[in-house]
Amino acid sequence: MAGRYPNGSIEAVLAHEAAHMMLHDSGTHIPLWFEEGIATAEGRRWEFRDMLAFSGSLLTADLPRLADLDSAFHASAAEAQLAYAGSHAFVARTVRVHGPAVVRDIVRASRDRSFRVAWEQVTGTSIERAESEWRRTSLIRYRWIPLLTASSTLWIGIMFLSIVVGARKRAVARRTRDRWAREEREL
Repeated sequence: MAGRYPNGSIEAVLAHEAAHMMLHDSGTHIPLWFEEGIATAEGRRWEFRDMLAFSGSLLTADLPRLADLDSAFHASAAEAQLAYAGSHAFVARTVRVHGPAVVRDIVRASRDRSFRVAWEQVTGTSIERAESEWRRTSLIRYRWIPLLTASSTLWIGIMFLSIVVGARKRAVARRTRDRWAREEREL
């Protein structure tokens, strides 16, 4: 099982599962998607394969809502892959935006209050706003940038520019021939 996504090594599996056990034992009230994001982040850093899984999924489907990720972990392999990558991406972005202590602080605060209240207390923003910002930046970063920089997109752009340049050159040549023909008739 270690070689299967989202793990990769026995060490990553052990760190991932240990994180689950610690979260379970802490008595927190966090959603599964946040727990899986934490566990995956504890198992390993965001890697190129995560970006590929995330980007590949976003090219053909919309980014699921965080609340919808919980059921995706137990769905098809592709849905589970997107759920792991999405939850990991959200947790990684949360740490980048709010600092390395944010996960610990949210987990602590969620022991005696709802996740939503704990999130807002620790981050100073609502989970809905954080999700909205994450969704917007994820679609730009993991859908549009790879799509626009793909070699096929670049070749289509080059072909389009070649057609435009060729049409302009033919138009200039036609105007030049017409001007020469007028000048010849006037002589």
